[in-house]
Amino acid sequence: MSGDIKKSAQSFSCNPDGYKRIAEEYHAFQHHDLNCFLQLVASSFIIWGGVQLAIIVSQPFLLGSYALFVIYTVPFYTSAIHSVIIAIMFLLPQIQVESLYTSVLAIVGGHLSQDYIRYLCMEKDIRDLQMSKCNLNVIYHTLWQLPLAIDSTLLRKCFLPWFVPRNRVLKCTVQSIDAVTELREWVKQNVEETPVTTHVWPHAQKGTDSHCTSLENDENIKKAFREIFAARHFDVKPIIDMNELYITATGAKKAVTSDTVFYTSHVDGPYWWLPGASVYRLLVGLTHNEMVKTQFDLQYPSEGMAIDTNETLGFDYNRELHYIHHTEKKNTDRRSVLKLHYIVYPKGWHWYGDLCATLNTNYNTWARGNFVKTLKPKGIIERSLALQIYATTVMNAGMEYFFGWNNLVYCLFAYALGPVAFLVMTSYRHYLLWISTFGFRKPAVAYGVFLRDANLFAIMAKIRLFYIMYWKVEFSRDCVALLCIACGLSVATLARYHLGEVRTFFGSELGFVQPKWVTSFPYGYIPHPMIVGQLITLAIILFWWNAQLSQLENLVFLGHMACHIVHMVQETLCSSY
Repeated sequence: MSGDIKKSAQSFSCNPDGYKRIAEEYHAFQHHDLNCFLQLVASSFIIWGGVQLAIIVSQPFLLGSYALFVIYTVPFYTSAIHSVIIAIMFLLPQIQVESLYTSVLAIVGGHLSQDYIRYLCMEKDIRDLQMSKCNLNVIYHTLWQLPLAIDSTLLRKCFLPWFVPRNRVLKCTVQSIDAVTELREWVKQNVEETPVTTHVWPHAQKGTDSHCTSLENDENIKKAFREIFAARHFDVKPIIDMNELYITATGAKKAVTSDTVFYTSHVDGPYWWLPGASVYRLLVGLTHNEMVKTQFDLQYPSEGMAIDTNETLGFDYNRELHYIHHTEKKNTDRRSVLKLHYIVYPKGWHWYGDLCATLNTNYNTWARGNFVKTLKPKGIIERSLALQIYATTVMNAGMEYFFGWNNLVYCLFAYALGPVAFLVMTSYRHYLLWISTFGFRKPAVAYGVFLRDANLFAIMAKIRLFYIMYWKVEFSRDCVALLCIACGLSVATLARYHLGEVRTFFGSELGFVQPKWVTSFPYGYIPHPMIVGQLITLAIILFWWNAQLSQLENLVFLGHMACHIVHMVQETLCSSY
């Protein structure tokens, strides 16, 4: 989330002034989104421990007094959510084994973890300031810690923007135009034309070192990074050992060499699994270029981008699927670009940033050696290595394009948590994507990633529902219900057909295509026909097979209906046309 977080909250309570003052002070110390989320979790543990402790020592009066204090002093929406959380905590079964010690441990552990979380996120604790002044506000802060954490969550839209896949491709025009000119002239005078790509390490050449350094610290590049990575969350610094001058080969690509990889969908690095860190490759155009375009498979639109003189195009070295291709236009000069590299890492975690930079640098050095060795493969060993590089690239690209490595980790994690967790986490993920993306359209969405993930988890959910119903259907007995289900699915399918995939998945709302008023049936006859058609299907299943469905299976179908209704209400209230 970009911009500063608001430092005050509206209040509808009877006595809001004291809470509003503490809230203003509290929010002034809360800048990092992850800190706010983890503080909410830690505060919940503390309050849960307190609730269980009050129950154990048979002092419900203390619990009731605390709840009334919050209701009386805290804003209406915050106190309502707080009351729901307290009710859930009260209704949860108590831990029977050493419950007293567990409650105390939850309280102490929650307070200690709060301090550790602030340390990790490089944030200060307001209570340190209050205690240094012998300020009694620290007592109120302690009593209000869960409402304050809830407030902070509400101000961040309940962290729903986190779930939107953002377009993180970076584009800008550099300020250091003289450096670009000098590098272009150096390439013309020192790099001969060859039928394979040429790679030059700029910091190893006296004629290119200083100009490369100027571009590494270009102000426009720094600003472009900050449009994607907020300064309160991330640090950014160059990785000079990975930088190179890249001069495109002359002539057509025919044989399978390491160059073939550049013209094939690929991801440059293997470290997609490093949490919170990104290595960025920035291509700085040194020559006028209309012939070679960089294509991003999981972005939209898909015609690709040509990098002209003084222009930059940056992408995640380990995550962005891309390739280059030639257009019918011809360049007057060879396409020459400077590849700059940057490590983006959590703010203040310099050791982690250095570790990620070292891992990627070592891989890049190893990959350079293999690429250079197989530019002109000779003999069976080098040809086999070139073919291996190509095959590995194709398989990795296919995995990323159709499934996504991050989705694989997510599914494995959900599976490890148990069957119920796996059911919930894979059945409703696509609704979360729909709702969050429709609600938070800016900054730009990585539309290809959104389409991939939404379709993937929707298919997984449908397979799960089909599996549940497959064993319960008898065609001779259930033909009427099956006919009604077919009608509901036909309405939804026909509506999707008339809209097309892009408009079905908010292409108009996100600005990728022009809005189009569709009048073909079922539009004009049935409101929200895609959702209504699926609601009809789910309602028929619940009505017809209710006795055969277990309690969990009934909840699964009701959950799907609830998610559809929430999204339908959202579309009705928040549609842009």
